[in-house]
Amino acid sequence: MHASICERMQSLATNCCKDGETQADPIDCLSYYVCCSGVFVPKSCSSGNYWNPSSATCQLNNGQCCPNTGKCTENELQVDPQDCAAYYLCVMGQLTSQKCASGTYFDTTIKACVVDTEGTVADNCCQPGDTKIDEEDCTKYYACCTGQFVLKTCSSGMYWNPQNSACETNNGECSNCGSTSPPPLTCTNGETQADSTDCTKYQLCTNGQFVSKSCATGNYWNSETSQCETDNGQCNGNAPCTNGETQADSTDCTKYQLCTNGQFVSKSCATGNYWNSETSQCETDNGQCNGNAPCTNGETQADSTDCTKYQLCTNGQFVSKSCATGNYWNSETSQCETDNGQCNGNAPCTNGETQADSTDCTKYQLCTNGQFVSKSCATGNYWNSETSQCETDNGQCNGNTPCTNGELQVNPTDCAGYLQCVDNALVPRKCGSQTYFNAQLLTCVVDTEGVCIPNTCEGECCDKPNNWIGSVANNCSAFIQCLYGNKIQMKCPNNLQFNSLTLECDYPENVNCDDGSPPPSGPSAGPSGTYCESGGRCVGQRDGAMFADATNACSGAYIVCQCECEVNFTCSAGLVFNQNVRSCDWPENSNC
Repeated sequence: MHASICERMQSLATNCCKDGETQADPIDCLSYYVCCSGVFVPKSCSSGNYWNPSSATCQLNNGQCCPNTGKCTENELQVDPQDCAAYYLCVMGQLTSQKCASGTYFDTTIKACVVDTEGTVADNCCQPGDTKIDEEDCTKYYACCTGQFVLKTCSSGMYWNPQNSACETNNGECSNCGSTSPPPLTCTNGETQADSTDCTKYQLCTNGQFVSKSCATGNYWNSETSQCETDNGQCNGNAPCTNGETQADSTDCTKYQLCTNGQFVSKSCATGNYWNSETSQCETDNGQCNGNAPCTNGETQADSTDCTKYQLCTNGQFVSKSCATGNYWNSETSQCETDNGQCNGNAPCTNGETQADSTDCTKYQLCTNGQFVSKSCATGNYWNSETSQCETDNGQCNGNTPCTNGELQVNPTDCAGYLQCVDNALVPRKCGSQTYFNAQLLTCVVDTEGVCIPNTCEGECCDKPNNWIGSVANNCSAFIQCLYGNKIQMKCPNNLQFNSLTLECDYPENVNCDDGSPPPSGPSAGPSGTYCESGGRCVGQRDGAMFADATNACSGAYIVCQCECEVNFTCSAGLVFNQNVRSCDWPENSNC
């Protein structure tokens, strides 16, 4: 049987070579094959030489020889000298290894994969290093000889161990030369699977057992197509893309990119179609390609004529769709929902609407699909109908709150403060400076009598009322102001003097005060008769008129009018100008 196989392969001119016979490497003109002991062995020419198949010798490559290295004609087919069930296919100018289907082999005459009607050729195709058992004699085995299995015999006293793929000493494992039972079938002849340890190899089922096979150099095993293909990085997971993967063409919406052998290749949609990135397929172009489609695929809108229907954008056009029986289209949620009267406007409530639960203050009613559904607040909370939300229960749920929101009470531990009811709980508050909380009036008032704040005073201010203004002995340009018993001394600006009659800074000739200092003279004698900057506030005003700062009434700055000029003053630290009493005062008395 084996002789007939060899004879048949000789007739196909592909296998069973004679020693010394040579054959060109179809994908590398710098290499060739030479037959040694019936097996084609790969060889390479020395540097600077190439293989000349005409003379069957390596010759000097003078730059004109070997011009077609790695190049071929598109879709050209060439013989694989090491595997009769494989061949080379020219794809984009490169020869790529291809595998014939199970049960077929590559006919070198017609250059096509054909069915092996006798079942002997394709089943015996192999690659160098492949072996298989002889089912009739355990001392023999088959070794791959130039793409075909050739019968071999182990040395005397040895048998073929298929597990180690080697001849080993026979210690009784093989008796009577053929009586050893073949291993049970684990697969179907021709079946393939990936090699889990090496992506350049695969497993081929031969005689019911998986045998390791190697892809040609530069190829890897593609588990999806079950064949060896050009390795563009897939073997180590570095391929730019996965075969069959698609992506949009950024330059042309009528085209797309298809991953072939780990590389993206441009493809065109049929005329009148465009590439839909969402569905990853070519579809009828209704204006989407140029952005003129009336809608975006998947977009929805209400049907203005029927509340049980809606409009769905398909291929750039709105198409009418119907909700299931008993449902209506909810424009807010953009989906069909149970119709509890919403379709005709008869729903008892609007989705999201809330109301109190009349039977339990820890619960509330939430409108869902047009119906009120009972909901519970978290533990320790109650439903506040005023704010329409769950809040901390300080006794409101059972009417046992310690106070009413906004209520004010005396703070027994602080007379200068009070308690305010916030969320039905009493929170301590503080009165302003120089004030205390009046229990009768339930408000903060100025502590003029020392009810809460110690009644301290300074000098002449101890017997003077609040905001009293007076002169300073032996100092015509100074005056004092009493604020809650505190003495505050201030000085008139621009050589003016304090007029005890008008209680304002005035010109020296109107005051008639002599404190021993020389009379004012020169340009600093006062604004009378001299040019001054004016904001217009003192125009038409009498001398001594006082105004708070125009830009910030609470800054403490103020002006005094003299000869329609604006003279700037500043209150002492911590005080602001009170326009009502026309003097410096505490901020809380000036609404600051």
